[in-house]
Amino acid sequence: MLVVPDARAQPAFPISHGHIQNDATRTGENVHQTFNHRDPEVLRHMPECMHAPESWSSAVKSIDCHDCLEANAQRVPVKGHVPDVQAPGDLMSMDGWENAVPHIHGGQRKVLGTYDAYSHMNRTYLMHSKSDAAACIESHLAWNNSLGVRYKRCHTDNAPDLCKGDAAATFRRWGVHVTTSAAWEPRQNGQMERRWRQHAEDSRVALNAANFTGTGAVASGAGEKYWWYAMRDAEMKSWSIPFKKNGAWTCPWLLHTGHRPNPTIHRPFGMLCYAKQYHPDSKTSARGRECRVLGYSLTQKAWILLEVPSGKAFTSPHVHFCWGVFPGLRPYKAGGGADFPAPPRPTPPSEPQSGAGMPDGTTQGPSPPDPPHQGPPPSPPRPLSPDSPSDEDSGDDGQGGNGGIVQGGNGANAPISQRQRVLTAPTALAYAPAA
Repeated sequence: MLVVPDARAQPAFPISHGHIQNDATRTGENVHQTFNHRDPEVLRHMPECMHAPESWSSAVKSIDCHDCLEANAQRVPVKGHVPDVQAPGDLMSMDGWENAVPHIHGGQRKVLGTYDAYSHMNRTYLMHSKSDAAACIESHLAWNNSLGVRYKRCHTDNAPDLCKGDAAATFRRWGVHVTTSAAWEPRQNGQMERRWRQHAEDSRVALNAANFTGTGAVASGAGEKYWWYAMRDAEMKSWSIPFKKNGAWTCPWLLHTGHRPNPTIHRPFGMLCYAKQYHPDSKTSARGRECRVLGYSLTQKAWILLEVPSGKAFTSPHVHFCWGVFPGLRPYKAGGGADFPAPPRPTPPSEPQSGAGMPDGTTQGPSPPDPPHQGPPPSPPRPLSPDSPSDEDSGDDGQGGNGGIVQGGNGANAPISQRQRVLTAPTALAYAPAA
């Protein structure tokens, strides 16, 4: 039996009454609880700038506050990093992406993206729905296999369409080991997440520079729907953009395949061009189709083009490019772009006034008015070269009215041998009687 001497019971916690207390006896935990549960490393400096007991400086120290942990649980630093890789195919990062604007030709909004950790090679695939992910994975592994790259491991997020079901079966068939990031932790798949940011930046600037979007675009906003063409074009061009690796300049395509890429096949996105018309409507129909460059084909040695204004996309190797001209989605001759307006229409030739100076330095006297015209109004005379035959020689003036012949002061047409050509407008030539 244990005998305890009589003693006064003490409370398990200190008690103070109003302002009557010894503030120097406050514990660090009391100070932390009083001042908003702030960081003890900050609260310990209170005696330096206010009337706080000096003892608080030593009393306030690191405190394991359960209230703070429960109320404000924070992310903790992750020490994990991408493992070292020695060759293309050692590690592939993969993730899904979605845009609010549908693709112009198909309406797709979702994209599957891949990234090789060794070569920095990007490759994306357009999807109608998440269920298309397995087919895109199959296509990607087969494409890399054709390049001599066999993947060993793939790291992705926890999305079921990327790591379970048909996708998991596809990886097993190709012998690829799959690892995933923790739920709601995108930083554990940070390599691919950073790729999406770069993809979006490249696509936006391509659409804007082509006047598909921005101040030079049409008001309907249809230009943004070409985002997939801009993304895939920028992605293919990124394979040829150099970067430093192990102290030497290289590029993704060279590291991934062992072969140097040919960057000369690429053209600026959205640039004006004219493609050969394979099936013209008639023998006098134009042989060129006004187009915009949408990129280079992965399966053909040809460019992907957008015909304006029909909006049809097609491929062709027979293309003539107008460098530096970006009219947007409007026909070039009908509206032009913000920086490249449509060419001005030719000014109809007019009769010079008495004593008016001509471009060749000669003058011409007044001319009587033309006789009344019974048919349709005469069209401007067509340009003639010094070697071309005259209208009378050809037997058909093709002009109507007086055939573009300027009458002299006596109202009679002078013979062709007595006429000289006088330039009356920058785009037309006419005949005038000899002086």
